[in-house]
Amino acid sequence: MKEYGPESIRNIALIGHGGSGKTSLSEIILYTAGETNRIGNVLEGNTVSDYTSNEIEKQISISTSLMHIEWNGKKVNILDTPGYSDFVGDVKSAMKVCDTAIMVLKSAEGVEVGSEVSGKFVNEFGLPSAIIINKVDNEHSTFDETLEKAKQRLTNGAIAVTFPITQGVTFNAVVDVLKMKAYTYGEAGSKKVTESDIPADLKSKAEEYRTELIEKIAETDEVLMNKYFEEGSLSDADIEKGLKSAIIGRSLSPVFAVSSTKAVGINNFLDFMAAYFPSPVDRGGEEGVLAGKDGKVLVKPDPKGEPVIFIFKTISEPHVGELSLFKVYSGSVKAGLDLLNESNSKTERLSQLSVLNGRNRKDIATVSAGDFGAVVKLKDTHTNNTLATKIYLLL
Repeated sequence: MKEYGPESIRNIALIGHGGSGKTSLSEIILYTAGETNRIGNVLEGNTVSDYTSNEIEKQISISTSLMHIEWNGKKVNILDTPGYSDFVGDVKSAMKVCDTAIMVLKSAEGVEVGSEVSGKFVNEFGLPSAIIINKVDNEHSTFDETLEKAKQRLTNGAIAVTFPITQGVTFNAVVDVLKMKAYTYGEAGSKKVTESDIPADLKSKAEEYRTELIEKIAETDEVLMNKYFEEGSLSDADIEKGLKSAIIGRSLSPVFAVSSTKAVGINNFLDFMAAYFPSPVDRGGEEGVLAGKDGKVLVKPDPKGEPVIFIFKTISEPHVGELSLFKVYSGSVKAGLDLLNESNSKTERLSQLSVLNGRNRKDIATVSAGDFGAVVKLKDTHTNNTLATKIYLLL
């Protein structure tokens, strides 16, 4: 895998109520991007992110898993979080290190208790967000109603970017209101997507959604608002610039119609994510207390800066020992580097570095600002399923 600068990295966390399909969603994303060659299934216990014996037996996510893909010239780090309240510490630690929170809702059930709990964390951490309305292939799917509930109970910035052409068992196509085209998906596993014109009976609905999207973009910027009033619309360049700003500013939360099991709507979501979701650079940096500095300082994601990493999770792996998952806030780190644990003033030496897709590890020489990695067998550094607070600075 090539090395990506922080401006080309997208860090997302999949959050939401238990059973909303986050693990199945991460599974089809990995397959669509070519990171895996088969689609795992929660019921069969062979998914990339739910790999511990307890997760396989109970068929739920118990621990946050770290994965990654490459898409349209971007590296995407994916945190698949548990949906049940018993494991809320894992959700909060993922929120600390992601740049966009993706709320996954079930199209039939809508906004559930776990959705609202996760939604509060999104606001607590001030995160840009998006919403995936999953399981639109359910026979009781109610996409439009679920979208309205999301606006009322999660964020009034929820705006549809894709919506289903048909719902229920026949769901195989979406309308993309940004591209103003229809996209029909082949069987799951085929990776076949066909672009076509929007069906005549859905053109007015698509125009309504597109107008709503453009108006929301215009509201975020006085120049764009004036231009919208004068010209009645915005240029593609204005939409592109304004859309990203609106997401970063948290006034707009794009919504996507998806079936993770039928692999419908996935490409539209990934294309949008690569183009419009914020990078670590867009987020501006992270405040923290560092050795030799007075008070809190802003650590910017500069690959040439002083190395600062944040350990957000430690897991015990058979035949490996303790594995520490980290995000690089600044600089670049490589094996053999000595770092100071800011919370206990002890020195740690980074040994073997790797990138993860669930339990699968791949050795890597360097991890740079904005990116994620893992290191084995740190002596005096541990997290405890509450919000991690381990920050390191180069000695």
